[in-house]
Amino acid sequence: MTNASNRLTPRERIFVHAIAGGEKKAQAATTAGYSSKSASQAATRLLTRERVLVAIQRAAEQKLRAGVAVGVTVLVRLALGAKSEDVIYKAACAILDRGGMPLIKTTETHHLFTDNRSEAELIEHVKRLAAELKVALPAGLIEAEVEPGENGIADTASAETDHPSHDGTNVQIHIPSAPRRRR
Repeated sequence: MTNASNRLTPRERIFVHAIAGGEKKAQAATTAGYSSKSASQAATRLLTRERVLVAIQRAAEQKLRAGVAVGVTVLVRLALGAKSEDVIYKAACAILDRGGMPLIKTTETHHLFTDNRSEAELIEHVKRLAAELKVALPAGLIEAEVEPGENGIADTASAETDHPSHDGTNVQIHIPSAPRRRR
């Protein structure tokens, strides 16, 4: 397409402006000077022309950019002058977010702890903790079973606490909760 064929005619320019302004296609064609009887067909024809479509797209982008500036201005006015702290906070967050600097960034962190103590060492550790906390452990309170673990990694979603031992197995230590006393 040559540069001359990319130029809009005066009617096309008016049509593009009317479409970008929100008019329906037949009304935009009438605004551009086409007969109201053939306005719908004229609009359909105009919308098949590449240069008209490109001009409509450019006009829409320009209008959007202008709208963004208005939106930011409104947000700034709200952030500076609103009486409600909630409105001020939301406006400030929106300004920061749109500026590429969100106030709150959500991150997720996973931690994996590996305990390489043997079954006997873990049982001794529980007994030592109970002594430090001055909690008596009745006989049979600690039941230890050795079960193979998945790559020696503890299953944190389990109701029991799985502790990998030095040989890659898991030691499950079940400590029933103490009954609650009624007052």
